[in-house]
Amino acid sequence: SPANGLDVVLDAAEILQANERIRFLLVGDGPAKRELVEKARARELSNVEFRDPVPKARMAEVFAEADAGLMVLRNTPLFSFGVSPNKLFDYFGAGLPVVCNVPGEVAGMVEAARGGVQAEPGSPASLADAIERLAAVPPEVRTEMGRSARAWVVREHSRAVLAVRLDRTLR
Repeated sequence: SPANGLDVVLDAAEILQANERIRFLLVGDGPAKRELVEKARARELSNVEFRDPVPKARMAEVFAEADAGLMVLRNTPLFSFGVSPNKLFDYFGAGLPVVCNVPGEVAGMVEAARGGVQAEPGSPASLADAIERLAAVPPEVRTEMGRSARAWVVREHSRAVLAVRLDRTLR
């Protein structure tokens, strides 16, 4: 099972298929992509779109199409701590709120940033519920969540802040 837990996303997409307001955009590549595309096609998931990888410099264009980001990993104790949440920081930097199913430190970051909603790890029903909850929030509230998330990531994890922390630690 792939580390990113995208099978759970397909299951959540199936649960949410009747909700025409919710669509899933999966961008990138990887060893599981072909299988995921085939599963989505076999299940007739019309609310899931797969796209080829995009250079990091063009991710802003993709983010501009989205109302929220998905921060999902397979449910494994290893992922509760020590996860490098680059994708989370990318979403937050773009001012996007997130739906997150990663427990531990990452869940704590989402909460501290007031930047999204949390789902239970590994549960398609919980992920679908969290997505519906965020979709039900008025757009201006989602915008404010994104602003809060961006302010938090700049305050806590910008290169300048991290450089000061590293310097302090090394001294």
